[in-house]
Amino acid sequence: MDKAKDAAGRSGTIVRRADGDPREWWLVIDRSSGDLLGTITLVAGPQRPITGLNVGDMAAAEVVRKLGWTDDRPRLPERCTQQVRKTL
Repeated sequence: MDKAKDAAGRSGTIVRRADGDPREWWLVIDRSSGDLLGTITLVAGPQRPITGLNVGDMAAAEVVRKLGWTDDRPRLPERCTQQVRKTL
């Protein structure tokens, strides 16, 4: 879908994922650079009545403000501890 906008109002192309879930996910991609601008989650089917959302309503949105690569190691915020899980 061309000429769609992310939650910040920036124009992009939508890559849509709908898999029968009551939500539909959109990736908003900058057409010239291929960078991710953000994501949008829409209500695509019936939700629990307590949500107050109707089909077609935006349920959530994320905006990517900065995108890039780094060689810096990640740092945990203060008072956070790293938890390591072993997988089989």
